Amino acid sequence: MLKFKPTFDFAAYRIHDVIVGGKPDFLPVSRVNASSIRNPKNKIELEFLGSRNARFKALISACRVKRPDIEDLFGRVFAMKNGGANSEDFVDLEYASAWLQSDRTAFEQANAYVAACRAEESAEAAGFDIGA
Repeated sequence: MLKFKPTFDFAAYRIHDVIVGGKPDFLPVSRVNASSIRNPKNKIELEFLGSRNARFKALISACRVKRPDIEDLFGRVFAMKNGGANSEDFVDLEYASAWLQSDRTAFEQANAYVAACRAEESAEAAGFDIGA
């Protein structure tokens, strides 16, 4: 039997702290400190430049926050892949879970098909006479 491997690498994170500051060129900088839900000792820091940053908007959306208030982000959970390099790397946990379930269903269907093909081949091989 093959081993299940999802087609994505999303991991779940919880936000612990959000720090908003500025840079010399007057761009607001938001730093989000989070940790992996499976391994809370695995901490990450995400940096977002600018108030209209697409990645930051994607993070807010993934956390299911209605209004972009920094205080509403504390304790929220989200799923992320590729270190959050792009805006499409952030999704909510429900979406990541549905994606994982879809991958698992496809994997199980593929395994069932392979098992049926092997059984059919074995049945044909058992009925085949080599000496004839």
